[in-house]
Amino acid sequence: MKSMMNFDWYPTDLYFQGQPVKGLSSLDIFSQCRMRFNQPYNSMGISKNLLYLPLEKKYHHSNDDEQNLYEQMNLFTLPVDLVDALKSLIRSQLFGGNIQIQTIADSIGISKRSLQRFLADKGLSYSHLIDQVRFQLAVEWLKDKTIPIGDIALELQYSEVNNFTRAFKRWTGLTPREYRHRL
Repeated sequence: MKSMMNFDWYPTDLYFQGQPVKGLSSLDIFSQCRMRFNQPYNSMGISKNLLYLPLEKKYHHSNDDEQNLYEQMNLFTLPVDLVDALKSLIRSQLFGGNIQIQTIADSIGISKRSLQRFLADKGLSYSHLIDQVRFQLAVEWLKDKTIPIGDIALELQYSEVNNFTRAFKRWTGLTPREYRHRL
C-alpha cells in the first residue's frame, strides 16, 4: 500500500492564525517553506507553476462512464487569472498591514521585477491593484452605515481619514460621506 504522505509538491509559505507549534518545521513536508504565525488567516502558498499543470490521472478506470466523467472534469477546469489571484492575495494581506510588493512577489514565488513586468504587460501597476482592492472593500463597507468612515480608512491601511477621503474622491468623484448618503 502506498503511503498517503507521498507528495510531488510542497507549500512555499504557511500562514497560521495561532501560536508557533514546536516541531512543525521538522516535518519533511514543511521543512522547505516559510512559516508565519499570529496571522489574520490560515493560508498556504504554492508555486505558481503548479497552477498551470493539468490534472493528472492517477488511476485507471474500468468503467467508460467514469472515464468520460474524468475527461469532462478536465475540460471544465477554469484557467487561473493571476490578476484576480493577486487581488485576493493583496486583500488577505491588507488586513495584516503588509501589502508591500516584495511581500506579494515572495508569496507567489517570483521576483519583484517579474511581478512588475507581468503587471505592465497587462497595462497595470501594483499601486493600481491596491487601489482596486481598497475601492472594492470601501464600497462594500460604506453600505453598512454602522461602520464609521474613520474605521474603514484604518482597515484599508490609510494613515489618516483625509488620505482615504482624497483617494475615494479620486475613484468616484464623491467623498465617502457623499457616497454613503446616495446609497
